Amino acid sequence: MPLLFPLAAVALAALAGLAMLGPLAAVLRAWAFAAHFWTGVSLGAAVLLLIHAITGGRWGQAMAPGLRAAAGAMPVAALAWLPLILTAPDLLPWAGAEPSDLPETVARKLAYLDVGFLQARTVVVVLLFLLICWVAAGPLRQRWGIAGAATLLMVYAFAVSILSIDWLLAFEPEFYSTAYPPIHATGGVVAAMAFGTLILWASDGARDRLADCGMLMLGWAMVWLYLVYMQYLIIWSGDLPQEIAWYLRRSQGGFGVAFWLAIGCHAVVIAAMASPRLKQRPDAVAAAAGVLLLGQAVDLWWRTAPAFAERVGLVHLIDLLAVIALGLAWLAASLGLRRKAEVRHA
Repeated sequence: MPLLFPLAAVALAALAGLAMLGPLAAVLRAWAFAAHFWTGVSLGAAVLLLIHAITGGRWGQAMAPGLRAAAGAMPVAALAWLPLILTAPDLLPWAGAEPSDLPETVARKLAYLDVGFLQARTVVVVLLFLLICWVAAGPLRQRWGIAGAATLLMVYAFAVSILSIDWLLAFEPEFYSTAYPPIHATGGVVAAMAFGTLILWASDGARDRLADCGMLMLGWAMVWLYLVYMQYLIIWSGDLPQEIAWYLRRSQGGFGVAFWLAIGCHAVVIAAMASPRLKQRPDAVAAAAGVLLLGQAVDLWWRTAPAFAERVGLVHLIDLLAVIALGLAWLAASLGLRRKAEVRHA
């Protein structure tokens, strides 16, 4: 852990250098991808903690230290949104355009897509995320009780829908899907479940609960796959040009490979965790968690990168550098919080 902060500083400095010397827009868009991913892990951890506050269960008690650490690292992810909010006019393809120059479907959305309104919504949403993670990760979770946890879950569903619409679908405003926000939200929970499982595997205690984690990963992966399939089926059945174009852009070149890689990661985890023998092996469960985390990162990149026509070659490496740079800072904060919690309880 002591090396994480220096490594994060070096990676962030390299990213800042690219922003000054290279294509700023490409760096900012890569940063948006990274911010979405690590925000999703923190929020997913908070969601799992709130679900456990409602349902109980030994799985939540075993995973709680890792999940609290992930939710507690939300301030790092929240700070990542600051440059995106400030540079929103340069990032959004329709910002500053005349309504007459835009497709009719986009022009009708301009009142909602107003840049200032979008920036204000993002600030409010990020503050709500901080509140949700603070409550879920801290002792206030017990004080709020079941009703408070359920209320926060509803607030989360509303807020994450706004964020996914404003900072993912808005890059391609001709496309819209009611299944998209649930896919994005579920992906964060899947990633958090995988992260919490890896932390539990790496710890000395409660490893006997890893089989339960394996079954939960199986269930969440199946929910995610179901939502992805339903969105595809509905759009394929509707056969509308503006909706089909979204999938066509993501089936060309390496994007098609990335899609099947993401699907394959989830399918492999489902098959492995359905095996009574494999889910009883801690190393197999940990490997499944790593595959699931990779699958979610690839899926988010597949949903994000094709929105920008210039995304080729070096730009894809900037995506990788951005998610690693922010991830190192996020992981350093998360593991630091976990270590402090262990010292307090020692």
